[in-house]
Amino acid sequence: MANMYMVSCRREFWSANDFSTADEIRHLDLNGNGQAPSVPPATFLGAMAGKRVTVLVHGYNNEQQDVLDSYRTIDEQMRLLGFLGRANAPYDALVGFAWPGGASGVSFPFARGRAEDAAPRLRQLLASLQGSGAIVDINSHSLGAHVTFEALRDATANVVRYAWNFASAVDNESVEKGERYYSAAQRCQKFYVFHSKNDPVLRTWYRIGDFSDFDTALGYSGPEDPRAIMDHSRN
Repeated sequence: MANMYMVSCRREFWSANDFSTADEIRHLDLNGNGQAPSVPPATFLGAMAGKRVTVLVHGYNNEQQDVLDSYRTIDEQMRLLGFLGRANAPYDALVGFAWPGGASGVSFPFARGRAEDAAPRLRQLLASLQGSGAIVDINSHSLGAHVTFEALRDATANVVRYAWNFASAVDNESVEKGERYYSAAQRCQKFYVFHSKNDPVLRTWYRIGDFSDFDTALGYSGPEDPRAIMDHSRN
């Protein structure tokens, strides 16, 4: 049975489009229906104290079952590969973060606005985990990168050790010096970007959704100027 603490800023924990007034924490069976009693923040932070933790941030258009399925898959694969659940494994726990990323494939601009609104909630989670003595890494996917980068950009301290960013739905120049997320990339010991031109969603729908600039996604092409990244961002 795969269990995971999950922190949600969604209304009634699972609304795909609406925010809650306050975050809720549950200790969920990832093979279950997503329902469980709320856990007090002190209990959650006590369970994470001193541990090596990866926070998972899902992307666009993820309803309740999508979140449970993807987080369960990550948990299973990390255990299979020895990253979790064994003696001397690199990580002690995964923590899921749920934000209202939408429930249809045509609402990207609205979801991007909610991603920005979710960032302070994620930033508070990261700061609370760090305050408990946890070593915190973060794993973002797709539009979850927008949530993550906004959270790190406005953080007052380095709340994350390593950031692992997959198929990032942010502009491909955004982590370069002088751009919006340059400071976010500097707030980690290591900042990783995984990208692929075989990604059909980022190839087409990101550019359509980014109708104001029609830009290219970081998760599709990698950084616009990789040489500059290597010169000014050794991390």
